[in-house]
Amino acid sequence: MNKNKIYSSPKVRKFARELGANISEIKGTERLERISEEDVKKYVNTKINESKSIVSKEKETIKNEFKHSDFGEVETKEIPRVKKIAAPHLVNSWQTIPHVTHHDEADVTELEEFRSSLIDIKTKEKKKNISTNFYN
Repeated sequence: MNKNKIYSSPKVRKFARELGANISEIKGTERLERISEEDVKKYVNTKINESKSIVSKEKETIKNEFKHSDFGEVETKEIPRVKKIAAPHLVNSWQTIPHVTHHDEADVTELEEFRSSLIDIKTKEKKKNISTNFYN
C-alpha cells in the first residue's frame, strides 16, 4: 500500500471538509486503511474532547491566581439555584453573540404632513392624528 495515498470516497472527503477535519490526519479502519464516515466522526470527537480538556486546564489556572483572603475578610454565600442555572447560558451568549447596536435616522416630515392632511371620505372630516395617542 502506498503511504502517500489516502483512500476515501468523495462523500467522506466532503463530510470531513464540512467538519473542518484534515483527512490526511485520519486513520482509516476499513480495508486498505480506507477512511469511512465513522472514522471522521471519531477523529472529530477526539479533537473536541482534547480541546475541552485544554480549556478546563486553563480555567483551573485562572481560578488559582490569588487568594481572596489576601484582600480582606471573606464571607462565602450559597449561590441561588436560578443563578447557577443561568450563569453558563449568560456566559455563552456574552461570548458568542455579537454586541452591536445600530441606529438609523429617518426624516418623516413629509409622511406626517400627508397623514395630517387625510380626510375621511364619508364624513369629509379631517382624520385624527393617531400617532400622538399611540406613543403616549
